[in-house]
Amino acid sequence: MRLARNGEFAQEIISSENRFVTISSCSSAQLRWTPEVLFSMVHSSDLARSAFNFMRICIFSDSFYPYISGVSIAILQQANALAARGHEVSIVRPRPARKEAAESIPDLDPTIQIFDTPVTIPHRAFARLRLACPTFFSTWRKLRTVNPDVIHVHTEFGTGWEGLAMARVRKVPLLGTFHTFFAEPEYLKHFPVPNCRLTRGVLWRYSVGFFNRCHTVITPSRAVHDSLAGRGAKCRLEKVSNGIRRPKLQTEESIRERRREMDLEGVTFLYVGRVSHEKSIELVLEAFGQVWSINPSVRLLVIGGGPHEKELRQMAVKMPCAAAIQFTGAIPNHQLLSENLYRLGDVFVTASTTENQPVSILEAMSFGLPLIGPRAKGLPEMILDDQNGRLVEPKDVKSLAQAMTQAAEDHEARERWAQGAISMAQEHDLDRVAGRLEDLYQDAITSRRVPV
Repeated sequence: MRLARNGEFAQEIISSENRFVTISSCSSAQLRWTPEVLFSMVHSSDLARSAFNFMRICIFSDSFYPYISGVSIAILQQANALAARGHEVSIVRPRPARKEAAESIPDLDPTIQIFDTPVTIPHRAFARLRLACPTFFSTWRKLRTVNPDVIHVHTEFGTGWEGLAMARVRKVPLLGTFHTFFAEPEYLKHFPVPNCRLTRGVLWRYSVGFFNRCHTVITPSRAVHDSLAGRGAKCRLEKVSNGIRRPKLQTEESIRERRREMDLEGVTFLYVGRVSHEKSIELVLEAFGQVWSINPSVRLLVIGGGPHEKELRQMAVKMPCAAAIQFTGAIPNHQLLSENLYRLGDVFVTASTTENQPVSILEAMSFGLPLIGPRAKGLPEMILDDQNGRLVEPKDVKSLAQAMTQAAEDHEARERWAQGAISMAQEHDLDRVAGRLEDLYQDAITSRRVPV
């Protein structure tokens, strides 16, 4: 669905079973304003939105390309979906390093404008991640050409504060999305602060204080919603998925050939994502070792890079099952999807207890992969036990190994879970998410509340 602009008219066709919208190029002078057309326009919320509620949307995030993360991918997909619906979308990010600044952003809608905050410093742990030092005036000058109707911040750090300041100065509503549990002990390992209860409490107060300045805060999972509400969030909280678009599938033969080349013909467990401490991948390695000792035909494929990769490779080399474990390093997300690399695995597995709504799990579901993960944070909303995979006890290698063993040995269960995964993925359809964002943006614009 896209907006009708420049004299185009959106005509809605409604039948008893299907409802869809088509765009035809006819001017208002050419259009016959019949009662049926008027009735269709009045009774179609999508059409009314498209015809009359065009918006200029400005997104601010400390995490965006060329730094690749689940947050970066979610923002890109949502921005593309909003642009495809006819809105003017711009994104403000930390200025990349000089050698990375010229890199193109894969699959970026050509109508989306990218603006860089001028002063940034590199993160000590994550390659390509830059920390923005707010300067405000430079961003204010750039946004004069954009004149946004609404500002959406996805992080609560330097670039997020730029977004908050711009919303205040320009007197436009501010929305936020809470993506990451930074106050979790596993995340604190990446920051030069004491990893203690006091630090976690301070960080939570900081995050809640930032997001309380928003008109609405989007929470991709119920876990985030409850965490914010339980810690004093006074803003409006709305649960909206990060969203996923249905992938284009390659032929079965091409996937089988690639698996043969990589020695992945046995049941293969797959992890995709950042390779860092908070992901607890060492627990996956330990559990896989137990499964392999029973069934040496199984394989483990780890796709991703990060600060913990070298340590995990060294750990894997020392294990008896070393030959059955492969690390690919970082692979661009557009390549993961276009080449169907998720289909190199039979089961997606994670041991992370810090997840909100991982894009990698959404993508795995869209390819029909059963899921195994801990009963922690947002994962129980995505993994329904014995419906699209198995939930295991957090940080419990034995429980994880038992679930992986069942997945390796029970073909019928894997098939049933795969169908459940595909059904679950449909609930996170990106077009539906874009529609929800449009509604929230329009509601915020109507309320005229400016951040404090």
